[in-house]
Amino acid sequence: AECVSFAELVAECTDRVAPVESVPGSYYDGIDPASGTLQADLSRLLERTGLDVPDLHRSIGDYIVLRDHGAMVGCIGLEVMGESGMLKDIAILPERRGEGLSWLLTDTAVRVAALRGVARLYMFAVPHVIQTGKVLGFVPCESVEVETVVKDLRILNRSWYGQGPCLRLDLVKDEVPTEG
Repeated sequence: AECVSFAELVAECTDRVAPVESVPGSYYDGIDPASGTLQADLSRLLERTGLDVPDLHRSIGDYIVLRDHGAMVGCIGLEVMGESGMLKDIAILPERRGEGLSWLLTDTAVRVAALRGVARLYMFAVPHVIQTGKVLGFVPCESVEVETVVKDLRILNRSWYGQGPCLRLDLVKDEVPTEG
């Protein structure tokens, strides 16, 4: 099997996504994997949206970022452990919420997870992203259901994870989710 980079998977998934133009004034000009050169911008975005990621330097490669006219307006993280994955740190600038950007990022991350062979994808949802998860097919599950392998991911060591509703999406192997 050919080894494909995270950047190539993100590019493959975003090639099929058109800019958000359904909401007047809404636009984005890029969805890209985060890199070390974006760490300061990503850190500021996470801080501004109330998320504290003290180990960002170790997990920068887990993030997909959304830019608007060059400025970072949103991000999502994806941690993968074998056939299990966890969406984390879904963050959209407060003034850009309501434009469908969290859906766009989450949909991209789900597609990347599917291409990486993830069979079960989890997210602990905070109130403003619960609806996004449900629209994409995530269903509520009990926190205790989260597999042991996922419980060991770095993200779950943060005190607030596991306190909100847990959502799960079962992905069919070799099938990338379609818009619907």
